[in-house]
Amino acid sequence: MLDRLGAHVQAFIRRLVVVFLATADARGEADCSSRAGPPGFVAVLDLPSRRAARHAGGVPPAPAAVHHPVFARVFGRLAAAGERSGLAELRGRVLADTAGRVLEVGAGSGSNFAHYPPAVTQVVAVEPEPYLRGLAEQAARRAPVPVDVVDGVAEALPAGEGEFDTVVSTLVLCSVADQPRALRELHRVLRPGGRLVFWEHVRAERPPLTIVQDALDRTVWPVLCGGCHVGRDTATAITAAGFTMERLERHRLPDTRIPLPMAPHVLGTALPAEPAR
Repeated sequence: MLDRLGAHVQAFIRRLVVVFLATADARGEADCSSRAGPPGFVAVLDLPSRRAARHAGGVPPAPAAVHHPVFARVFGRLAAAGERSGLAELRGRVLADTAGRVLEVGAGSGSNFAHYPPAVTQVVAVEPEPYLRGLAEQAARRAPVPVDVVDGVAEALPAGEGEFDTVVSTLVLCSVADQPRALRELHRVLRPGGRLVFWEHVRAERPPLTIVQDALDRTVWPVLCGGCHVGRDTATAITAAGFTMERLERHRLPDTRIPLPMAPHVLGTALPAEPAR
């Protein structure tokens, strides 16, 4: 299974580069027509100055709209291929601990929906990217449990405090704009005694892979991959947000001879131990 996953990951990277370069000019936004760079690149470069301007007035910045039209189309195709190559089995294992009313953050194309167990009574799936949200709505109609797909971002979830028994985050905390803020939101919407279920690719444990991850995160990777960062220490961030680890597993996916930058993964469950910080 891991060999097949490795082949699909490498194909995913190659296709991202090819499709991104081929469609950059066609999909550039009109207001960026006089500036060089692929769609979204100028926005990424301008983001720090925009945040600084908002913070200057003492008001936290509002979460930005999410729109990655090229990446979303590539991701949708590759996610379906990954399901056929072993990821479906892994998703079933990750989601086995879900129950009751579930909020899934960053639902993507809805790959998780088919794997929710009968103990789940409802899923509210939050997905901000328009194209992926459309795919998720299609997947929701085939799901074995009730699924409602809604627009929203992890940093400002469309839900009240303590509304959910389970919160699910799979391969999304790498790409949120403000990870600590997103985790505080996940903590906020969980009821006391609820459970966070997660599966994320994370920072490697040692060099030289950490050096490669840092270089990619500072340059091309977030631009090519819809805001994804390969070097985030997400397990530590989860505990820093007020969760206590209930179960934590570390894996290398795919387990290739030379580790890929996105290969370190963590999966497990965490409980809200204290008010979010």
